[in-house]
Amino acid sequence: MTPLSRFSREENMARSNSKSFIIVFSILIALILILIMIIYYTPPNYFQTTNNEFLVTEVVDGDTFVIGTGEYVRLIGVDAPEKEHVFYNKSKDFLAFLILNRTIMLETDKDNKDKYGRLLRYAYLGNLSVNIELVNQGYAIPLFISPNFKHKQEIEQAREECLDKKMNLCASA
Repeated sequence: MTPLSRFSREENMARSNSKSFIIVFSILIALILILIMIIYYTPPNYFQTTNNEFLVTEVVDGDTFVIGTGEYVRLIGVDAPEKEHVFYNKSKDFLAFLILNRTIMLETDKDNKDKYGRLLRYAYLGNLSVNIELVNQGYAIPLFISPNFKHKQEIEQAREECLDKKMNLCASA
């Protein structure tokens, strides 16, 4: 065996090892990219703990909020003051105090969404009905839109209790 042929064989082995390394490295990079794409394009389920429980990520106003899935939720059976009205900030702040950055349970009624695409729901923080509490504490008034009447009686009762206590929106009613 000549020194030249030995060098050629070692050079061929080095090239072969280099090609193998490049192939393995390319496959590894491709797998990492696929994994990143799967993670990036899979919706996060840590915002939803069960089928009906969600993390509240933003409070829009006194009767509307955003859950971790990015969907807007409009509370059924209540109407809180709009921006230009007196109790807007107090109502929004109270709702935020109750549910912001907390996990709540959502319950449906007859309609799934309103004309703006918001989910229509009753919200619960543990055993506390958020809808009823907003009315009971005078941060919202009852508002029922057909056919969503599942908890109408309880919400109306909360309004009567608020009127007796003369709290917030009920003080001047």
